Amino acid sequence: MSVTKIVFTGGPCAGKTIIINMIKEYLKEKGYRVICVPETATELINSELKDISIVFQTNILKLQYFKEKLFESNTINDSKTIILYDRGILDNKAYLNSYKEFDYIMKYIPLSEINALDKYDLVLDLLSLATCNEEAYRIHMNSNPARSETLNQARIKDRKTSNAWVGHRNMRLFRSNMSLDEEFNIIKETIDSFLNNENNKNVACENINKTLEEMEEQFDDNNSRLIDVEKIYLKPINNCYYELEKRIYKNSTSYILNIYDNNKYISKKITYQEYIELMLKFEKEEIINYKSLNYVRNSKLYEIKFYNNKTTINYIKEDCKCKKKVLI
Repeated sequence: MSVTKIVFTGGPCAGKTIIINMIKEYLKEKGYRVICVPETATELINSELKDISIVFQTNILKLQYFKEKLFESNTINDSKTIILYDRGILDNKAYLNSYKEFDYIMKYIPLSEINALDKYDLVLDLLSLATCNEEAYRIHMNSNPARSETLNQARIKDRKTSNAWVGHRNMRLFRSNMSLDEEFNIIKETIDSFLNNENNKNVACENINKTLEEMEEQFDDNNSRLIDVEKIYLKPINNCYYELEKRIYKNSTSYILNIYDNNKYISKKITYQEYIELMLKFEKEEIINYKSLNYVRNSKLYEIKFYNNKTTINYIKEDCKCKKKVLI
């Protein structure tokens, strides 16, 4: 029984604020207690504190961290409470010149990058109109006084924002080249499915003849995230399957518990102490190690898993209404 944390992210003019307000009212009508964490950067910019320096991004990060901490610490811990975040900690990465600058400013908060990524339960990435509908972006680019990006700048920010969140276990992309009502209905159905623990991700998996060494030149921490994963499969109980997942990135570790029960699926971040307790309590059946390379291509999410004896590529078949399939 725990709070559900849902992040809305996306590039400039993606319709996040409108969608968040619509989702908030929808969830409240369903009986949920909904708490919204407003976007930090817009708050500061609208207060005439706009700046492009790394100091400004550091201040945004610190304020974002403590603001989220405040909202989360004053929240009743139950399954009927949902926190909606208008952007999260990882968004800062999209507004810096490189991952090295993000590594630098992350030193100012007591949270590692992988734990910042995994602390949210669901990440909804609303792609910018600049990426999906060029004409509509030009019309709406002045709708937010804090927005100053040209079309090309907005596209770059959109891509960098998606790249900042790749590797999250429950990330979804949504295109904005549709009506607001249609987009709302798709996002609403995604959230309903998640809250009902429905395991209905239409994921395709294919073997590919690639090694990590062959792909290193294409990817780095600016456009992807490479995570070391150790999965421990515990002995099933009453047809319920448990996985313990240890995720290591940049020398920091996050722990995840995955539960599969028929068509139900639950994935929750747990503490190191809970991880050890589960390790001691249940019998282990199998341990698998692999490197997980996560990235976005043509508005689709991909994960390449490098095992000792094979390499697989995984992608959601019908993500964000984009039917085009692109492989390496």
